[in-house]
Amino acid sequence: MFRLKLAATIGSLILLLATQAMRFDRVEAQQISDRLEPAAALLASVRHGPQWGRAEGTVVSSTAGESDLAAVDLDLQSVGESDRPFMRYFTLTHLQRAGAQEPELRSYRAALSKLVNSLSWQNEITIPKTIDAAGTILRIDLRNYDWNPGLWDRVQKYYPYGVKSASRTYESISTGAQCELPILRADWFIARAALPPLYHEILRIPKTDGELEAKLGVNVAHDLMSTPGKDVWRAGFTESGISSNNRIVERHRAPYGAYWRAHSFSSSLYDQDITLHPMNFKRAGGEIIFSLPNGLQGYMITNAEGERLDQGQTDVVLVKGPAPDPAIYNGLSCMSCHTEGMRPFKDDVRFAIENSNRPDRNQVLALYVTQSEMGRWVAEDTERYRVAVEKTGNVSGPGDLISQLAEKYDEPLKADRAAAELGMPRADLTRAVQGDQRLQAAGLNALLMEEVKDADGRIKQLVGTVKRGVWETQFGSVTKVLGLGEHLKPELTRLRPAIPTSTGPVAVTSPARQPNPKVDALLGQGYFVRIPTGEFQMGSAEFDVDERPVHRVKLTWPFEIGRYEITQAVWETVMGKNPSYNRGPQLPVENVSWYEVQQFIRAMNETDSRYTYRLPTEAEWEYARRAGTGVDYAGPLDEFAWYADNSGDDRLDADEIWRSDSASYGEAIRTNKCRTHPVGQKQPNLWGLYDMAGNVWEWCQDWYDVDYYGRSSATDPQGPPSGSHRVVRGGSWSIFGRDCRSTVRNGGSPSRRNINIGFRLARTPR
Repeated sequence: MFRLKLAATIGSLILLLATQAMRFDRVEAQQISDRLEPAAALLASVRHGPQWGRAEGTVVSSTAGESDLAAVDLDLQSVGESDRPFMRYFTLTHLQRAGAQEPELRSYRAALSKLVNSLSWQNEITIPKTIDAAGTILRIDLRNYDWNPGLWDRVQKYYPYGVKSASRTYESISTGAQCELPILRADWFIARAALPPLYHEILRIPKTDGELEAKLGVNVAHDLMSTPGKDVWRAGFTESGISSNNRIVERHRAPYGAYWRAHSFSSSLYDQDITLHPMNFKRAGGEIIFSLPNGLQGYMITNAEGERLDQGQTDVVLVKGPAPDPAIYNGLSCMSCHTEGMRPFKDDVRFAIENSNRPDRNQVLALYVTQSEMGRWVAEDTERYRVAVEKTGNVSGPGDLISQLAEKYDEPLKADRAAAELGMPRADLTRAVQGDQRLQAAGLNALLMEEVKDADGRIKQLVGTVKRGVWETQFGSVTKVLGLGEHLKPELTRLRPAIPTSTGPVAVTSPARQPNPKVDALLGQGYFVRIPTGEFQMGSAEFDVDERPVHRVKLTWPFEIGRYEITQAVWETVMGKNPSYNRGPQLPVENVSWYEVQQFIRAMNETDSRYTYRLPTEAEWEYARRAGTGVDYAGPLDEFAWYADNSGDDRLDADEIWRSDSASYGEAIRTNKCRTHPVGQKQPNLWGLYDMAGNVWEWCQDWYDVDYYGRSSATDPQGPPSGSHRVVRGGSWSIFGRDCRSTVRNGGSPSRRNINIGFRLARTPR
């Protein structure tokens, strides 16, 4: 529940006692969003495993496009004519041209091997074969993964980099493979085939959990009714790595190994209280892990009714801790979390049932087995997965190559990487962009625009970037202007999972994000203020315990932050409804949970290719509030903030009301009609930011922890890795002036709405 800050001496004492009693339990589960080693260094942790297969008689150079084609054509001719329609190829040549060395190339080969086998219904693990000396071209036989040419055709309909050459070599390959586009880039496939919709289409995951169970030969209802403890085992716990609410997992015996179902909840109360309702609970969503015939794992996310989702509902499951994107995506997010197979967990339900006199006690205990018994099943399934992973040439352990390389693929492109992907020298691409307005209109002028300065402010070099989504969208136009061949335009474009709501997914039909003119008009020119890098003293030694110790923080990345709090007009334009209690288009939106703010942010990011929108971190917020000074404001608080003293019809002394009779405080501000006010009516701080004090508390990205400052990073802090509350900052219209200071910290449950809480956006260029 949202915690009101207390004032004055007695208030500080009460707060100290309250916060000591409210210390939040640390979640021991590792976050899905853990960032381990950079992809280029991952091979230090990848054993050599089995030797990478080399097709005999196909050792050729592959440093240019025509050499790639020649290598593929030679390899295809070495295969029997009846087998050629099943041969397909992946290339890493563009990465080698961009400077990738053998360790990094080996990581891509390992990730590709793991992914294609994770998308397979065959019994055996089959490693893609390299067909060239450099190991940059790999061949697969579709039949080894229970794929067919029609499935490959479906994949290539999403492919943005298809270029048809007029050469006879290309024609020979296309004719032999009976496929217009038999060669795909491996990095694109790793990044996109691990996500819906391709993950669902390639692995052929049905649309409901019931259909999946029928496909796997699992009878869930029979197991639960007739064979608990023999064919199904269950455990329940109150905290997990992707939810702050209750969670139940159950393992069913399955022909290929195991079928695990997780039941997730949007609350821990009433019919979602698993200790009171261990058998007949009301779940809000589900997650499934199932053994594939080859020992690897498949995944599925569902809503409460068991219908397949592209991503989890953020009010049910999400990445805990700071992350640019908190959503759980089927396939990729699951791979990044379950790097060792099944994760161990501790049951909280059996103990509660053992010490009860429930009439169904024996029935419940038969299903909720002992910790040691469930631990044996987890160990067995983990070992099966480990053996399969090592057969792919990878290792089972912390860190997942597929998810790390997928993240690397989506990084913005610098000019040298863009040139390598086009198969041309960087200097040639730079000259072409400078001299051709069509390339500039396609967005490549961004490669020349960003300035990098040294410590004295002098420009050192130009290292502009192009966002990956823009590059994919404009690749056809660029190849046409440069005369690189006929671009095979993708027929299907939605390669970002749908945005779910509590009632089901909402489809996003195009990844070609464009600015939303209505939102742009509402925000207006100059809405965002660029905040420079710098250092400041964070916290206070004079006030509450959670503001200590004062510590120096360095922010090394510039960012932009909204000049105003997000208004109801902007929220309603983006989300289609207005949840606020105090209504008015220019009033700050309030009564929105942290999870709902994440949905708003996702909608903004889906409609704008220029920026990545997010909440500011707590450190960014305080740095922006201080505006390069050590004080709150250069003047009286009344000039800068709406708070309890001045937000109603008459002037109040809210601090005195609290000190003299705290029980009457709420009635006093209601009687005086204290409320929010239109944004931007008070004076801004020195960086031009309005309402950084008062009006509404503002959600930040970080988890809240009373003791976090004692262990905070000195550089770009991101907050604790987990928690139960999210940080809010700045005070509100209902609070006294003391708690509108720049250092005040507060926490709110991310699922709860409050008429005192809104937010402002931060953003960075894509």
